Amino acid sequence: GVYDVSLTVTNAAGESATFGREAYINVIATVLYVSLDGGHVAPFTTWQDAATNIQSAVDTAIEGSLIPVSNGLYNMTATPSLAKEVTVRAYGDVNACILDGNGQVRCAMLAHDAAVLDGFTIRGGSESTGGGVLIEQAGTLQNCTLTNNIASFRGGAVYLNMGGTVRGCTIAGNASQS
Repeated sequence: GVYDVSLTVTNAAGESATFGREAYINVIATVLYVSLDGGHVAPFTTWQDAATNIQSAVDTAIEGSLIPVSNGLYNMTATPSLAKEVTVRAYGDVNACILDGNGQVRCAMLAHDAAVLDGFTIRGGSESTGGGVLIEQAGTLQNCTLTNNIASFRGGAVYLNMGGTVRGCTIAGNASQS
């Protein structure tokens, strides 16, 4: 929630001064949930109130947040961008939490040195570079399965543009033109 702040200072002579600010501190949970069955009630702090898409949870998250994503088939209509220090982690089996670009969009983009995408099946992504995932300078893709992604230029499954890490992933059946 958003809170008002008031500070009162008193010196040895008993003189005091007070300073106040309305709506100055915003406290947000460090764990935000994503579920296809969620109520999409910000700040997404329970499975019942979970965001129904990854980008909404990322946008609401503060640096250092964990975003567990429940099992399900997430048909991507836009590319979620992890451009801050967040860990987006599949909650359950890698084969049960699927990001599917349906041949229309890239499934994810990472653009922060502490951004992590962990434990998903990433399939059907399509873009000029990084059909499945684009890592823009920094970020970590780990424990994922990337399949049936295409790029018209480079990196059918994943493209690392000037940095990033891919760790413990299975990459098979992807294609690019060059």
